Amino acid sequence: MPAEYYINLTDTAGALVATVTGGAGGDGGETRTGFTSLAYRNEVNAPGYAQITFAGNHPARTLLPTNGQIEVYRRNADLGVSWYRDFVGVFRGQTHTTRETGEWTI
Repeated sequence: MPAEYYINLTDTAGALVATVTGGAGGDGGETRTGFTSLAYRNEVNAPGYAQITFAGNHPARTLLPTNGQIEVYRRNADLGVSWYRDFVGVFRGQTHTTRETGEWTI
């Protein structure tokens, strides 16, 4: 099984506003749904980068304020790697793309 990911979105005070994954599932029996694509890069001594694409009608779109925080968590159960936070970033803005899917990207 490949690595699994989920994302916590917090407001400017650090309060959790949404938890999303690329599909149904999660640990603890809850259901998490959300992003259609995820790309991120950690940099040493420089700003990193994250791009997350959601369906245009995803509720997280209206919950994440400018300067809110994005936390990407990762695990690989096949290799015995538990969930860990792999990326932290500050939300600076979004781009809405009008395709047949109506996706938007943060």
